Amino acid sequence: MSNNKQTMKLYTEEQLEIAMAYVHAYHESDTRLKDEEILKKLTPIQLPNDEEIREERLLQFPDSEYANRANDRLAFYCGAKWMRSKILGGNK
Repeated sequence: MSNNKQTMKLYTEEQLEIAMAYVHAYHESDTRLKDEEILKKLTPIQLPNDEEIREERLLQFPDSEYANRANDRLAFYCGAKWMRSKILGGNK
């Protein structure tokens, strides 16, 4: 990466198989692709940011007369943030 900011990108097994196919196809070729070129051909999984989690929480639990909606919203928000943290390698 050319900049100092490190970002984590997640890829599905299918995307990794595509990357490996590029590596195998060009392994003995004179026209090898650079790592950066292979990565540009893949589509990473996009995890939601905090604002997207908040918006989805309101869609899943709209305002109503039920008192437990606030608790449901909080549980959804905390659960989504916890899962995102786990996916990104938190608390290994």
